[in-house]
Amino acid sequence: MKSVQAYLDDLKKQRDNLDQQIRGVEDSLRLFQGEQPKAAVRTRRPNVKEHVFRLLDRVGTDGLNAAIAVAMAEKENVALDRGTVSSLLSRLKNEGAVAYDGAVYRLVKFCADTPAVASQPSPIVNFPASKGVG
Repeated sequence: MKSVQAYLDDLKKQRDNLDQQIRGVEDSLRLFQGEQPKAAVRTRRPNVKEHVFRLLDRVGTDGLNAAIAVAMAEKENVALDRGTVSSLLSRLKNEGAVAYDGAVYRLVKFCADTPAVASQPSPIVNFPASKGVG
């Protein structure tokens, strides 16, 4: 079961890398065809908790720490503050949403020594939306 999960995690990483490459090629193609780059549009700041949960889900059994999360988000052009992510991961550990092995944090569903994790709801959909971010 663990090898199947690791294989799935690897496929998700490959998909994310391919999506990024496709976006880059599409942007290059548009520029090559003479289209002007789109003006920078102010976007809503990311919901850090939501984004970290997505990253945790994406890395699966590999887990992550604050530095890894910030680097992954940076590749997606999302700026996360390392201190904020670190505090969030620590709080999520205290709440039982993630487990920490001394090096990386993992969603509880990816921890082999956690019984009945398959029956636990995903924390991605069970947290309230933040207010006043913008």
